[in-house]
Amino acid sequence: MAATTLVQDNYISFMNPRNPGHQQSNLHCRMRFYDETGFISFVNESMERFHKLGLQPRYSIDELATPSLATLTRWFENLGKRNSGFNFEYDTDIIMACSFEQFKTVFQKKQEKRQEDVGTAPIKATLSDVEDLTQMIGTTFGYGSGDDLNWLRYKLTNQIKDHQTSIYAIEATTEFLHQQQPNRRFKSVTILNSPDGLPHLMHVNLCGTHPTHQHQGLALRCLEHALHMELKCGQTAYLEVYDEIKHAQRMYERLGFTIQGTLDYLTVTHSLR
Repeated sequence: MAATTLVQDNYISFMNPRNPGHQQSNLHCRMRFYDETGFISFVNESMERFHKLGLQPRYSIDELATPSLATLTRWFENLGKRNSGFNFEYDTDIIMACSFEQFKTVFQKKQEKRQEDVGTAPIKATLSDVEDLTQMIGTTFGYGSGDDLNWLRYKLTNQIKDHQTSIYAIEATTEFLHQQQPNRRFKSVTILNSPDGLPHLMHVNLCGTHPTHQHQGLALRCLEHALHMELKCGQTAYLEVYDEIKHAQRMYERLGFTIQGTLDYLTVTHSLR
């Protein structure tokens, strides 16, 4: 079975047996239930479906859920009392945003102070870069390797073809490439998405640096360049970052991002049989 998305009136399910370790590819979310009986039936059926595929059942519930995060949490806890194997993980996302005007002000100040050579400028990715990007992102975020990354190759290919998405990456030096293993062409990557239906918004979809090159300011430089090239007057860029990753929050603040609020959510998993 290939990757499948199942959209129903009261939930969305993502199933990708070819990459069972990728949490976002194997997930139930956007739950809308109005009684506990219907909710219990859904959980039992979805658990059975995931178990048959060898996948770990995973459910994501946020503050926008129906009836509410608190109620769905209580329903899951009630299920957990009758069915062992449930694990609960509570998290908070920090929502940050930066307007075109805010970024422009910060960028101009940084340019005035910048005297030294900051290295090779990030490039805008094309279809010929898909394999190198796949390997770099797969390593950076622990998605696996080889055929396990077919879903990522497919996704990146479609993103590069999509006029709503822009991918920028910083290349490693020629000297580094000669000394290291293949598939390490890119050091850092940023993915931005500007949906046609929301022309005033831009989402920072991904920002990451290969483990070999971290703590060198590359993620900051890559994101800064991408925003400089793509963020338009009247647009606001926004992103989500885990509450506990303080160094990432500080990096975004250096580019003009400010905290707009938080989003609490619960991830429920069930042990494989």
